[in-house]
Amino acid sequence: MDKLNEFAEMARGYGYSPGDLTNRKHIQKLLDDAKGRLEEPAIKVGLLKSLKRAVYLSSPEGHYGLAKTDYCHFTSPIRRYADLVMHRALQSLLKNPPKEVDRTPDEKRCIEIAEHISGTERTSADAESESRRMKMLEWLEMLTREDDPPVFEAVVTEVRAMGLFMECTDILQRGLVKREGFPPGSWFFENHAERFSNGRGEVMQPGTRMRVVVVEVDRIGMKADFRIIEVTASGPIRKVAPRKDTGKKRFSKGGERKQKPRGQRGYRPPRKKGKGGGKRRPR
Repeated sequence: MDKLNEFAEMARGYGYSPGDLTNRKHIQKLLDDAKGRLEEPAIKVGLLKSLKRAVYLSSPEGHYGLAKTDYCHFTSPIRRYADLVMHRALQSLLKNPPKEVDRTPDEKRCIEIAEHISGTERTSADAESESRRMKMLEWLEMLTREDDPPVFEAVVTEVRAMGLFMECTDILQRGLVKREGFPPGSWFFENHAERFSNGRGEVMQPGTRMRVVVVEVDRIGMKADFRIIEVTASGPIRKVAPRKDTGKKRFSKGGERKQKPRGQRGYRPPRKKGKGGGKRRPR
């Protein structure tokens, strides 16, 4: 729920009214409103990060993504074990059932099967994704040794103090643009607005489109760093909500600053008095 709330704040920053994101119709409306706009990739990535991964269940709880109240995983020919379970359960309902109907697991066994195949499917998907990423990084590492490496279209998906997380849209590879890879000039990180800006009024924020080249690849850490060649479109400047005043003061009731214990971060030793125990003379 916290991730959905954070995503809703991000969407409001772009001027959208996300509504109730636990309602599938509101989510679909938000995606439709963002379609074709510069911030569409940032909206889609933010939504995916805020949603839980799909799992198999033994109880009929519908399908969230498809907005179906009644749903079961069923494909023909069989591709997954979930399909096999459903085929066996439907055998007795066929007009021409087989002579020997396969045994259908009971409710307890269905719970165990659902948990098991959910885990194995995640493992399989992660292994497939990792193998693709390894081959992509191997190819990108070869490009770093070229005198004239290819230029990729990219879009910013997240902004941190260290730089810009982005995705190359034509090769579907994510990477990082560190500050040293920014366009020339002084860029300042605005933490409250999740963007970089400069004195010329230019901004780089989620949704900003640019052209990049790969500069460094870490195949052990499975990371790739890029450098910006050109910012092609920065999109609308996000609205920044005013910071709330927490009302917390670092002063005691008497109006003096509270002293932190010795050894704790922020400790300041007391000022020494002048000679003779009196106070220092004012300058």
